[in-house]
Amino acid sequence: MKLKSVLIENFRPIEKIQLPLHPQLTVLVGENGTGKTSILDAISMVLGEIPSYFKLQKRRFFDDNDFRQQSTHIESAPYVRVQLENMAGLTWHYESQQLPYKSWKNEAQLNGLTELHKYLEQMIFWFRGKSFCGAKTFTSKAV
Repeated sequence: MKLKSVLIENFRPIEKIQLPLHPQLTVLVGENGTGKTSILDAISMVLGEIPSYFKLQKRRFFDDNDFRQQSTHIESAPYVRVQLENMAGLTWHYESQQLPYKSWKNEAQLNGLTELHKYLEQMIFWFRGKSFCGAKTFTSKAV
């Protein structure tokens, strides 16, 4: 399969990048820590991880450190978006949203409800009417 373009948002060091790919060869060149491996990992994440690579690394494929920002508010929770398009015009789209992190060590009772209970109610309210992120979807462009 030949990829035509890659769109990546909020993944590791990448805020947003649209990469048109050459039909025969694309070379990624840059200093250490500029995102070359992140681009390859984002493509792998959408097309399917390469098990042997990740077994050697002994790490999960996608974790909280892959998000560019952290948040404790559900409305502004960070997301990662990756979109690939091939030469035939087929598009793969991946999106994941990180739920806000909050420590529950001190669950003070307040009006009969713990802070955890309030937080869970807030999450349930927020998720109502939304589709779950992180699921892979496959779409094709209309010709």
